[in-house]
Amino acid sequence: MSAAVELGQGLTGRVEEVSMVLRLLRLRQPLSIMIGSTGWMTSG
Repeated sequence: MSAAVELGQGLTGRVEEVSMVLRLLRLRQPLSIMIGSTGWMTSG
């Protein structure tokens, strides 16, 4: 059971990190759009 609790805590921490990153990306949308377009160009 302790392993499951640790896994749950890790998942919630990861979700918080992702939400913070998404919030920062939303604040800097033009920059992320530029990075995304260049990423598409280089990958394609």
